[in-house]
This record gives sequence, C-alpha cells and structure tokens, in this order.
Amino acid sequence: MMPTAPTRASARRIRAAGPAKTARSTVEVGPSAAEGAGVLGGVKGSRAELAGSAALDSPCALQPDKAAGDGRTEASGGGSRLWRGASKKEPLAAASNVADLSPAGLPAGTPTRSTTQKTGAQERSAMRSVALDLGVHEISFCEVACGSVVLRRTVRSLDSLEDLLGPSSSPARVAIEACREAWAVHDTLRDWGHDVLVVDTTRARQLGIGQHGRKNDRLDAEALARAVERGGIPLAHVLSPHRRAIRHQLAVRRALVETRAQYVTTVRGILRACGHKLARCTTEGFLTVLSAAALPAETRLLVGPLVTALEMLTPQIALADAALEQLCTHEPVIVRLTTAPGVGLVIAAAFVSVVDKAKRFHHAHQLASYLGLVPSEDTSGGRNKQRLGAITKQGNAYLRALLTQAAHAILRHKSGDDPLGRWAKAIDERRGRHIAVVALARRLSGVLWAMWRDGTVYDAQSAAVASAKGLRLQAQSIEQQAQSMKEAAVKARRRQRSIDKGLGAARATARSRPVSTSRRASMH
Repeated sequence: MMPTAPTRASARRIRAAGPAKTARSTVEVGPSAAEGAGVLGGVKGSRAELAGSAALDSPCALQPDKAAGDGRTEASGGGSRLWRGASKKEPLAAASNVADLSPAGLPAGTPTRSTTQKTGAQERSAMRSVALDLGVHEISFCEVACGSVVLRRTVRSLDSLEDLLGPSSSPARVAIEACREAWAVHDTLRDWGHDVLVVDTTRARQLGIGQHGRKNDRLDAEALARAVERGGIPLAHVLSPHRRAIRHQLAVRRALVETRAQYVTTVRGILRACGHKLARCTTEGFLTVLSAAALPAETRLLVGPLVTALEMLTPQIALADAALEQLCTHEPVIVRLTTAPGVGLVIAAAFVSVVDKAKRFHHAHQLASYLGLVPSEDTSGGRNKQRLGAITKQGNAYLRALLTQAAHAILRHKSGDDPLGRWAKAIDERRGRHIAVVALARRLSGVLWAMWRDGTVYDAQSAAVASAKGLRLQAQSIEQQAQSMKEAAVKARRRQRSIDKGLGAARATARSRPVSTSRRASMH
C-alpha cells in the first residue's frame, strides 16, 4: 500500500520528536513547495537522529503516485531523487549526502542561509595562463583555462592587447619565446603587472611546438599557453638593462667594423682585377696607402663611391668606440677582465654582456657549453663507445668569434712566458693549429669567468699555485694587482689614441668635403 503524504501537523510532530539538545540546524521545505511538489518534512542533521525512535514511524519517503504520474521526489535524508519501486526495508541515506533545494518560500522558523560546504579546493588560481607568439608583422594571443582555449586573438602590435593585458586587466603568467622583441615586450608586460616567462627556444620542442609536422603562430601560442598552465617552462635568462645597452652598442660597432672590412676587401679585389696591387697595411691605414698609390684616374673614379663610404665609416667607428667606453666605465669588472692576455675592452664588454651574471654557472664547463665551445656528442651504448665531434657552436656566435680572435692573438705573441700560450702551443704541436685555437678559447672563457666570480685580476702563475691549496684570493698580492691594473691602463691609453685618431680623421674629412665635392663636379 502506498503511503500518503504527511500533513502539516504531522511535520510539526516530526520536528518535535527529535532530541531537544542537538546543535544541528534543521532544513525545512516551505509549504508552497510541499503543496506544489508534495514535499514536506523535517530532516535532522545526524544519522543517529534519523535512525532513532524519534524518527518517522512511517517512512518519510514520498513515493510517486504511479497512477497519477505526478513525478514527486523523495524528501528523506537521502536527498532528492525519483523513487522507483522503493521498499520499506531500504535504509535511510546518510544525512551528509543531502543536497537541499532552495525553498520557494520563507515561512516562520525557516533558516535564512544554509551551511557552507567545504569539499577541498574552493576556487581556482587568480593568475591566468597566457602565451604570445611574437612575429615580425603579427602577434598571436592565446589564453587557456582548465585545459581548454578560452580566447584567441591576432593583432599587429602589443598595444592592441591592452584591453586583455593592460594595467587594468587581471594578472597573468605570460609566456613569450626569446627573440629580438622579447626584452622590450618583457619590460612592457612587467610594467603592466604580469609575470613574464621568457622561453628558451632551444628547448621549445619539449613543450609540443611543431609536433606532427604542424607549426604556425596560432598553434605555437596554444602550445605555450598549455605549458604555462601545467608548468615546466624552460626559462631563458633576461639581461639586465645596462648589459642590454652594452650589447646594443657592440652590435652597432660590429656592423660598422664588418662593413668597413668588406669595403676594403672589395676595393682590393677591384684593384687586383685592374692589374694594381696595394701594399699590406692595417684596416685603419688603408685610406692612407690608397691615396699614396699610383693609380689611373679611371680606376680611382671606379672605386670612388667605396672610398667615400670608407671615409665616413672610420670616424663613425671611432664615435662608437667612445660610446662603448663610456658605458664600460660603469662596469668595474670589465677593467679587471682586460688584464687577461689577448683580451681588450671589446672582448671584455662582450663577455659581460652575454654572461650577465657569473654565478649563473656553477663551473667553467657549464659556461663553455653555453658558449658552444664544447664538442658535440653522439654516444649510445656506454662510455666505451663515446663518439665526439666538432664543437656545438651554440650560444652567442659573436662572443665565440671574439674569444677565438683572442686565442689567435695569444698564440701569435712572441714571448712565450704566459702559461696559457705555452699550453696552447703544446696542443698546436700535437694536434694542429685549429684545435689549439678552439681549446685555448674554451680555456680563456673559464679563466675570465673565474676572474669575474672571485673579483681578481689575471695572474696565471700565482693562481695556479694557490688553486691547489684553495687560497685563490689570498695568492694575489697588492703589488701584483697593481701591476696588472697598470697593464690594463696601457691598453686603455692605446685604445684612446686610436679613438682620437679616428675623430681627427672625421674632422679632417668634414673640412675637406666641400673641396672634394667641387673637384668631383669639375671632373663630370
């Protein structure tokens, strides 16, 4: 026999039958809900109360009337569910599983709010997971939340993303790949209040970029954003602003020097093709040798545009050297590094601008690997089958080339007193010049790193003896440091004379330019 719906009076008797001392709240369903859906009853807060004698004498479960098909739901402690052939012997469900419906009305005695349920994590992290794929013409934006892409956008510039990443937007972790624009974008996003992750491009494939032969800006941005959400981004080092300025100035000087060298080589090639051969000289003295050479007027007219460009390049290089020296005055470590043999201001400045922090590396071998001066390896099957190849040539190519030039200078030096030179010459005799130069460049990088780490000047003999006893810092006397700094000052004076000579040539060129212009006009 199907039980009938309890009346309002029986519901009051049910509430009154419970223990009076309980501290748990009673969740009731209002009369409007009881009348409309056939739900009425009191649910106590503990399993003991539901199982005791104070519980319902008859089942507090309202089974649906199959004849009427009213679809009524259960109102017992087991929560709201449709009953299909419920049995009287079925035990009441635990009160902890109650999922109460919002009451339709608020009669007298009904609680105004329910107890907050705490079942683990209550909210997501406030940081968004965002990635930008920086292109030359476009920037691809992608945001991921809970493993799904929630927003994409492709814009022309970073300013177009100000509504998503501007100062007023919610904080985000933004991943960008290391590239030309990375430092400027990094600074802008940091100013906007975001946590910027610069990704090491040499390890980008570990994040899923370019998988299955599919690679474009949208897919790259999505792969980066998913990697940000799950963690494990391989970070690249971000240079400090002053070291960036030094690197930019070095790039300007490098472009000018390489252009001048290319023009000199081109002029020499043209003269040789015309049957004229110039005497050997330095690059700085090339214009003097060219003006003193006996050349036909047709040949001079042919190489005239290149000569004019060379006349402009030499003073510009002198100005770039002066600007670089001004920047290096704020870096005392650069002066100390110039005490090493074969190392001048340009090499020391390039070393500092690339390494940025000596303590980034635990030992010199890590730095050599970072600069691409270690052998490549293709070994499997154990150490007995080790196969080494040429150097990896990873990292900054300009610094690697400068260290190689310094190694050549050390090997060409006539006095063989320096231990580095003697060591490299011994390798030269056993394995050849090229291997000796690369080995010396690798060892020189470690020497410069140790000098920077310890704050010392170059003193190969004392450092070699002291390193065995663990007294590297105490091994250098004040006299030795003063002598090394004096030698560095000689290098600086020699460089200053070169700069002054270049600036003097610039002033002389500026004074003589109107005359040469009129002469060229008369020739035409």
